[in-house]
Amino acid sequence: MSLFRGLAQLGSKSETELSMLNGVPGMIGETAVVTKAVSVRHHPGAVRTRGEEWYAVSLFPGITIDVGATVVVADVDRGVLVVFPTDET
Repeated sequence: MSLFRGLAQLGSKSETELSMLNGVPGMIGETAVVTKAVSVRHHPGAVRTRGEEWYAVSLFPGITIDVGATVVVADVDRGVLVVFPTDET
């Protein structure tokens, strides 16, 4: 019977709670692929994640991340993703 209670509690999450998990703040920690070289805020690059293209800047000043590299989203600042390269690149 406790399994059913647990499922009922999952179903009772508010729409706002679910949208926070799935919205822009929920992107932190996700991976993306660089489609236009990513560097500093004054010259943002672009990444593709969740099937969409997003402006992106490097978390580390002075580091340029090349096209094709896999990055991790560290933050979202005014609609611009702040990313860092994975060890796989």
